[in-house]
Formats: sequence, structure tokens, C-alpha cells
Amino acid sequence: MELTGFDELQRKLSTLENNVKELDGEHTLSAKELFPMSFMQENTNVSSLQELFPGYDVSSDATFSKIPSSVVEQSVKEHTKFNSWDELKETAAKAYVERKLFENV
Repeated sequence: MELTGFDELQRKLSTLENNVKELDGEHTLSAKELFPMSFMQENTNVSSLQELFPGYDVSSDATFSKIPSSVVEQSVKEHTKFNSWDELKETAAKAYVERKLFENV
């Protein structure tokens, strides 16, 4: 009996191992990395963070932090399937890890 496919399996496992190493530790992510269009379309009724907070500058953490928390929470409740900004961020972070973990696998 001949077994095949082990080279491909080894390559995938090696890629997965490298991805795990890259994800280890703390990371600072841009809004674009954390909230890509695919995530926004799947979890909101808008396609970008800018559309979620029209009239506000969401281009950096510094400008985003100037948006009143009441506006942030209200927009999240109105335009997403989440009950809070924290819940949205947590789900986005989990999705990011999953995307990165299986990248090129």
C-alpha cells in the first residue's frame, strides 16, 4: 500500500506553526486589519468603519477616541448584530486571529 500526501501535510503543518509563532505576543492592529470589509459586511449593515461612524474621523486611534462613547455604542446597536463596541471588537479580534492562523494553509 502506498501512502501519499505527507509532503503537503508537512508543508501545511509547518505553515501553521509559523503562523502561530507570528501571532504570539501583543500586537497593535490598524482598523483596516481588525475590521476588513469582509468582516464588516458579514457582521454589520455597512462596509467600513467609516460608514459605521459617518461624520467622524476613524483614521487613527487618536481621532477615533474623540468620538463620544454614546455615539459609538448607539451606532453599534443600530448597524451591527452586537450589543456593544467591546463585543464587536472582541469578535473582530477573534476573526483576525483565525484569518492569520490559517493564512496560506
